[in-house]
Amino acid sequence: MSQLSLYQKDSTAGMSEINTCSIDLILTSPPYWDIIDYKNCNQLGQGLTYKHFMLILKNNIIECMRVLKEDGLAVFVVGDIRKEKNYSGKIGRPRIYPLHSDIIQIFVDMEFDFFQHFIWRKKGVKKGQLKGIIYGSVGSGSLRSMLFRHFFILIF
Repeated sequence: MSQLSLYQKDSTAGMSEINTCSIDLILTSPPYWDIIDYKNCNQLGQGLTYKHFMLILKNNIIECMRVLKEDGLAVFVVGDIRKEKNYSGKIGRPRIYPLHSDIIQIFVDMEFDFFQHFIWRKKGVKKGQLKGIIYGSVGSGSLRSMLFRHFFILIF
């Protein structure tokens, strides 16, 4: 029977002690840029542009793939990002940042195989928590948008 080791590491700096090609499975859910405050002063994405956030995330992915065995699996659980634009102090049309497809493109550019994907519909949201959000206005005016209620499970 082989030995099981579990690592919970920060992929920015904490994985340097892990040997190259030594991990069978990576399971991660990267942060959602700057739309969620994780109450961590070193939080990836806070105060960055989306482009800069993706550059840092790419470096983290490179480090993850360095430690992954050739026949290992990397599983990324992500959702796209909807962020309202601010025009001169007024909230405007929300913009969608396609985090899941941007992560796929990083892997494709590095010539890693996109093995499988699943769409996971989130359930269990407290009653009333979404009231007025799913079919209601975003900001002011008649602009309507849907709240994301699903994640992408990407397997490489």
